[in-house]
Amino acid sequence: MKKVRRPPLSRAFAHANHIRWEKFCAYLGAGVGGLALFGDVGKDVLASAPYPARALFLTAVVTAGVFLGRAYFGYTEADYRLTREGDVHDEHSPTPEVIRKIADQAHTFFIAGFLTAGVAAGVFIYAAWVAPLG
Repeated sequence: MKKVRRPPLSRAFAHANHIRWEKFCAYLGAGVGGLALFGDVGKDVLASAPYPARALFLTAVVTAGVFLGRAYFGYTEADYRLTREGDVHDEHSPTPEVIRKIADQAHTFFIAGFLTAGVAAGVFIYAAWVAPLG
């Protein structure tokens, strides 16, 4: 399969994009933290849920946190390197390829964290439905 080459992004667009994805990582990480520390309701649901559901939930929450933290670091690193290389408000100079690779890798970690957070939410809903039956 032939690899498709993307058009170069301007430095200004890349800078704004890195900041936007940093915020997405922070918001989703806060959501995962809220899901993990759901409070008294969550504690009771998980306490009466089957052991595999509790184990999968905790594994998914921790894994999502690790993925999102790595994605946040990647976007911050890409933006830092972009800032060190020159004017980030330049609309005409392209973003260096190494910075694009760092941002692409960070985006892969973000997608993995997003999917893992979805798994954690699904397991929590499953535990809420199964716990009263146990």
